Amino acid sequence: MPRWASRLTLVVEAVRVEPLQEISEADAIAEGTACYICGTGRVDGTSENECGCFHSRSEAVPSYQALWSSLHGADSWDANPDVLVLTFRVERGNIDRLAA
Repeated sequence: MPRWASRLTLVVEAVRVEPLQEISEADAIAEGTACYICGTGRVDGTSENECGCFHSRSEAVPSYQALWSSLHGADSWDANPDVLVLTFRVERGNIDRLAA
């Protein structure tokens, strides 16, 4: 996308390295993973959904584990690699406007 067309800018606020399996429930929820039981619905700690799953916070890390394994292979979670964790905020506006 050309720079002039940007409408969202991600501003990196923090960077850290941690083992994959150290992911917190809050970080797993922030990843937006779907329930590992039914495969639908965002894990957000809300009440029971139409699928019958609760989508509770305690399902966030197992849901993230299922997603990670589906993307990187069955044994990838057990390898527990170090991962780069980025924290950022979303600025709604062109990147050139923010720099001004």
